[in-house]
Amino acid sequence: MRRNPWWIVVAMISAGATGASADQIDSEERGATLAIEQPRVTARLVDGTAEVTVTYDVHNRSRFADAASIDVGLPAGAQVAGVRQRVGARWIDGRLLDGEAADARFQDYRDAAFAAARGAALFSVAETRGVLRLSYVPPRATVGVAYTLVVPACRLGDRWLAELPTVDDAAVVTVAGGAVLSPATATSLGAADDACADFGWPAATSLADTLRAGDRVAAWRQPLATGARASITSVPAGARRATVVDVALGDQLEAAPRRAAVVFVVDASRSQGVTGIDAQLAIIRGYLGHAPDARVQIVAVRRRATALFSGWVPASVALTRLAAMPPAAWAPANGSNLDAGLAQAAALLAATPGPRRLVAFTDDRLRVALDDAALAAALSGLPADAIAHVVVPVRGATEVVRDFASHFEAVVRPTGGITATVFVGADAGPLRELVRPTRIDGVTVDGDPADALVEGTALRWVSVAAGAPTIAGFIWGRRWQPTLVDDPPARIRAARLALAAGLDVDTDELLGLARLGRVASAVTSWLADDPTWTPGGLPPLEDDLGQSAACCSSICGLPMGLIGVGTIGQGSVVDAGVALPPAPSIEPLLAARVQGCAAAVPRGWRAAVEVETTGAEVVDVRVATSGIVEPVARARFEACAAQAAWDLELDASFARYTRTFTATFAAP
Repeated sequence: MRRNPWWIVVAMISAGATGASADQIDSEERGATLAIEQPRVTARLVDGTAEVTVTYDVHNRSRFADAASIDVGLPAGAQVAGVRQRVGARWIDGRLLDGEAADARFQDYRDAAFAAARGAALFSVAETRGVLRLSYVPPRATVGVAYTLVVPACRLGDRWLAELPTVDDAAVVTVAGGAVLSPATATSLGAADDACADFGWPAATSLADTLRAGDRVAAWRQPLATGARASITSVPAGARRATVVDVALGDQLEAAPRRAAVVFVVDASRSQGVTGIDAQLAIIRGYLGHAPDARVQIVAVRRRATALFSGWVPASVALTRLAAMPPAAWAPANGSNLDAGLAQAAALLAATPGPRRLVAFTDDRLRVALDDAALAAALSGLPADAIAHVVVPVRGATEVVRDFASHFEAVVRPTGGITATVFVGADAGPLRELVRPTRIDGVTVDGDPADALVEGTALRWVSVAAGAPTIAGFIWGRRWQPTLVDDPPARIRAARLALAAGLDVDTDELLGLARLGRVASAVTSWLADDPTWTPGGLPPLEDDLGQSAACCSSICGLPMGLIGVGTIGQGSVVDAGVALPPAPSIEPLLAARVQGCAAAVPRGWRAAVEVETTGAEVVDVRVATSGIVEPVARARFEACAAQAAWDLELDASFARYTRTFTATFAAP
C-alpha cells in the first residue's frame, strides 16, 4: 500500500538505526565484576502491541559493593512502561517521575553516606537506547531487575509481528499465545517489509534483515476472517492532539450473498455497439463465476426493455444460454431507455425473495429527459434490501474503478450500491467487487483523498496535529468511519504509539504524552525505590570488604481517492477545441416516411419531428402536429412519424453530435 504525504505514517526510530543489541553491564564506580544472569523474556500481544517483560539478576562477583550501569538496546519503537528491582526477597515497583526529579533522587543515593544495603534503580532513555542504573549491588550477591517494554507490532496477513529485545543470547524467551520466528523465516516474508512499513517498521532494518541478523521476532496468529475493525483514539499532546488510527480488514470484507437473485440490465443500444455489448456480457460471465449459486435474469434495453428468460434461471443455465445465443440476438439498435430496464428489474426483484442484486450497464448516453429524478423514480419499486450498481463497461485490463463524481451516485448510493467504470479483460478476479465489497473506497482524511483499504490488509496511522482528523470512506455505498475509542487503556495506548512514532513534538507535548502513556522519555524516567527510604550510598571500601555476602539473598524474579476515469456522466463526444463540420440534416432521411404517414390525413396538416441523438444513436423522439382535428387520425399519424424516426440508421456524419435535430413537414 502506498504511504501518503498528507498523513504521517509511523516512523518509529531514526534513520540509520540497526535494531536492538544485547544488554551490556558495567561497573559505574569501583570496577566490580558484574554479570547478567538468568535472563528471561516474556511477551504477550495486547491490542496490536507487544508487552514485553525482561527479567534478570545482576550478580556482583566481587568482594565489595558497587553501582551498575546497564546499556539496554531497545527494539524499534519500544517504550519503557515500567521497572522493578528486587532487594532481598522484596520486589519494589518503580515510579514514573519527571526526569530531573528522578535524576535528583537517584543522585542522592550516590552522594549520601552509606545507610543500609539498599539502593535505587533508575531507567532513563535517549533516542533508541535505554540506561538502567543501580545505585547499590551488594558484594557477592545479586539484585533482581525487571523492566517492561511496549513494542508496536505490525500485521502481516493473519499474524502480528513484533521485534523482541535481544538482552542476551542465552535468554529464555516465552511468547504467550505465539512463537519466536526462526531466522529461516526471513526468506518467506516477501510482503512483510511493505506491510510493516505501514506500521512504522524502520526502513533501515527490515523485518527480514532483523531476522537474518539473529534478532528475535515474535509472531502471534490472530485471524480476522470477515469484516473490518477500525478504531480512532485522540489524546491531548500539549497544545495539539495525538491521534492513532488502527485498521484491520479481514480476508473477506464481507461474505458473498447466498442464492442471490441478480438482474443484469444490458445496454444493447447502438452507442454501445457490438464491442460494448460484448464487454457487458463478459462482465456478466465474470460476475457469475464469483456467484455460481445465483438466480439470474437478464433484461436487454434498447427502445424498450425485454427480459431474455421466461423466469429466473440458475447461473449455470444463464451462462449456457448466453453462449448459445447467435450474434443477431445482440444486434445493437436505437434507444437507451435505461429507466425502462431499471423499472423492469425492480419489479422482477420485488417478486422474488432475497438477497437481491441489480447490475445495470450504461454508457451514460441517454436522453436529456432521463435525469436523476427520473432514474430514481424508475427504481422506486426496488425492495429495500436490494442493492443496485451502475456500471460503465470498457475493454482493458480488468479493474473496477469507483466513480464518486458520477451523477448516478445519487441514484444508487441510497441502495448501498456503487457507480463504477469496469475495465474487463481475461482476468475475472477483480469483478468480485461487484458481487461483494472487497475494499473501503473513497477514503479521505480531513477531506484529502487517501488510498483505498483492501481486504486482507492492515495499517496504523499516527499524527500529532492541531486537532483530531476526520477519517471517512465507503464500503460500497455505505458510509464508513473508524470507531471512536476513548477509554483509559486506549488513551494510554495512543500516547505510547504517538511517542513510538518519533514525531516532531515540543517539550510540553512530549511531557504530556509520556505522563499519559506512563513511559520513560527524554523528560521522564522510572525510579524504583521505597519512597520512605533515606537515600544512602556505597559503604566505605574497607568496611565493604568485610561485609557479609549474606546481606542480600539471590532469588529469581519473574518478568491509508480514487477518482473517476471520466467516462461516467459524459454528455458529449465533441472533441474539445476542435471545430466540427456543419451538422447534417435529418429532414431528408424522414421526408418520404413522414409523407407516407399522412396518406390518409386531410390536407392542411403540419408536423415537427424532434430527434434526440447521442452520436449515431437515436435516444428520444417527440412529434408535434397541427391541422389534424380527428383524434384517432392524429394519434396514428404521430405514432407513424415517431416510428419512422426510431427506425433511422444514422451514418457517420452524425457520430460527433449529441443534440436534438428538428425536421418540419407540411401537406404538399
